[in-house]
Amino acid sequence: MSRVKNLWGLLIVITALLFFYSFSPLRTAFEFSGDEGYELMKPFLVNQGHVLYKQIWDDQPPLLTVLLASAFNAFSPTILAARLMIAGLGIIFFSVFHELVRKRAGLWCALLATFFLLAAPGVLALSVSVMQEVPAMALGLVSVWLLFRWGKHPHWAWLALSGAVMALGVEIKFTAVLVIPAVFVEFILQAWAKRTKSWRREMTLNTLVWIASVATVLILVGLTWGKGSFESSWRAHTGAQIVHGLDRAADHKFDPRQLWIHIECVVAAALGIILATWRKRVRAIAFPLVLLLTDALIHSLHRPWWNYYYLHLAVPLAWLGGYGTAEILKPCLALLESRGFRIASPKAWGAVGLAVLLALGLALTEARLEASVRTILRSPRAAENPLLAQITQLRDQTRWMYSEQVIYAFHARIPVPPALAVITLKRFWSGQMSMASILELLKRYQPEQLLLRKRRFGSEWEIFLNDNYVLASEEAQLALYVAKRLQVQPQAK
Repeated sequence: MSRVKNLWGLLIVITALLFFYSFSPLRTAFEFSGDEGYELMKPFLVNQGHVLYKQIWDDQPPLLTVLLASAFNAFSPTILAARLMIAGLGIIFFSVFHELVRKRAGLWCALLATFFLLAAPGVLALSVSVMQEVPAMALGLVSVWLLFRWGKHPHWAWLALSGAVMALGVEIKFTAVLVIPAVFVEFILQAWAKRTKSWRREMTLNTLVWIASVATVLILVGLTWGKGSFESSWRAHTGAQIVHGLDRAADHKFDPRQLWIHIECVVAAALGIILATWRKRVRAIAFPLVLLLTDALIHSLHRPWWNYYYLHLAVPLAWLGGYGTAEILKPCLALLESRGFRIASPKAWGAVGLAVLLALGLALTEARLEASVRTILRSPRAAENPLLAQITQLRDQTRWMYSEQVIYAFHARIPVPPALAVITLKRFWSGQMSMASILELLKRYQPEQLLLRKRRFGSEWEIFLNDNYVLASEEAQLALYVAKRLQVQPQAK
């Protein structure tokens, strides 16, 4: 009976997510997030027989690409198959987060924290976007859940499994390592709580077992799916040269003012830290507090910062915000329910005031969540994109397509030259790509369609385009060029 009582909050979270996903345009939406095209094209090319890292350039770990390629092979290379996989990992992400908070701070705190996380800027959209952030963080949190499980049932198998899952999270995206400092603090606190003479020795052995498990899985993946990834990944994450005409990595930095968008959760998190410290219950918030400090330190120093990195901050902020809100609600409810309640007393007015402030904060959170859901449900549909329709019409005559917005090529089921599937700023900053090298590859592959951003090209590019292509269509900031050999009429001026 107690187990069912503990699980009803989790059932609410899962039911709400399934309801939301069932109404989301997973099959029809053109694009939820800007990098979906890259994460879709890589498994699409792998599914066609191209080799990751050897033929397909990538600076990220291989696991998500491998999983998506397997889904494409089992079903079909559609955006629905990819988004269903991400949605499934999204359910794991929110569910495990709820359970972690519940184990440390109780059911109501877990529900409030999950509510804050769902409404955090960009988080819900990431849970349906074919991107790496939610899957990596989901496995990171599963690893932590297994570690908590080991704390209650100290068997080495739970510990080893926790390390293995953490390694898999890292093999989806390196950002999963942000969780590791909090894991190490957890080892220290769990060992110290036993107050045994050998607690330091036990802590060291347990940590080494966990690290060994992480290292073993990382090595196995590196020798199999990730073979050949080291050079591109290392250079992409360490190189920062200045490229004329492009932003610098240093131009993309975290602006603390972005926290204002999530202000009610930030305030609730601050109150949670203050209350836990004052009441000497820091152990209850140790994990999210260390995670928050780690994220804040790394993102204040690391360049570049992308908006979807806010997910890393949202997890500990939502946890701490849920704790702070639950702690404030407890005395308010106790006072309002007490028999000695007097409306004229200062305590009563204080309780009412706190309740009003909490209601305003939760209303703000609900409004943002509603706006996020509305934005996702109203996402532009692929079938309504005229430029995509024109590209798709020429699919049977097209062997290769080069697209500076790769999502168009994926929707049209047209492969991009593998070496040009991922063209990111990091690739330019690290010296692994240039406009001249792109042109050389285009001359080699001779793609039948080019989708380029409107801008001024150099003379070599202009000669290449004029000699081989006609301007077939223009939409917003994009221009579609089609090979002259396809005998397509140029766009009327």
